[in-house]
Amino acid sequence: MRIARSAWILALAAASGCLHTLEIVNLPPAVARAEGDAPPLVIGVKGDRTPDDAQGYVEAIAKSLQLHPIAQRVIYPWTPASRVDVVVDVSVAPAYDGSGVNFLVNFPGFLVWAPAWNGYVYHAIPRTSVELRREGGAGVPETIAWEHDYQFRQADIGRTWTELSWLEVGAIALVGGVVFTRYDTDQTPAFIKEVAPTYGEEIATLIGNRLAGPATAPTAAPATARATPTTK
Repeated sequence: MRIARSAWILALAAASGCLHTLEIVNLPPAVARAEGDAPPLVIGVKGDRTPDDAQGYVEAIAKSLQLHPIAQRVIYPWTPASRVDVVVDVSVAPAYDGSGVNFLVNFPGFLVWAPAWNGYVYHAIPRTSVELRREGGAGVPETIAWEHDYQFRQADIGRTWTELSWLEVGAIALVGGVVFTRYDTDQTPAFIKEVAPTYGEEIATLIGNRLAGPATAPTAAPATARATPTTK
């Protein structure tokens, strides 16, 4: 009987929308594109220094660079066999974290279906370092450093099943709330997919500005590139 009741409440949770679609709540300020008359360049993009599970960030930069006026053509992934005007060497070292708020979302939040309307809170910081090596250039490469503490919210049945506490005395949601303060690694691919268009454009614009030349391009990423999350 208890199994039947548990199955019923799980079905009810799913049908009633006890899910929260992944939502990024604090995108960084957009970087202004520098004006200039620099000729388009053939650009090679490589991400050898980026972990395999973070290659989506590098791909997003390459796709956005292809749409930038500074790019005549983008080769990704670049290898030394291809001759280009500049090599863009991208290193992304992402850090992910959960939030103590998730305890309250789960307990006593399960009583008012908080995971559905609020979602669990997560943080993602794709620390990005770019080295620009121009053809024929010598010495230290030009560098760009950027990071932003993204806050995003999401909930799915992988965690909201603990709302079975409706059938018990709340112990499941209480214990789940403690566990759910940690980051849910299952969300990483979905986050990268969601953030890719804006993240890629942000970094591609910084790269394009630098390649446009020192007379028109800013010398560093804006100080606002790292934002303070609204909730931890």
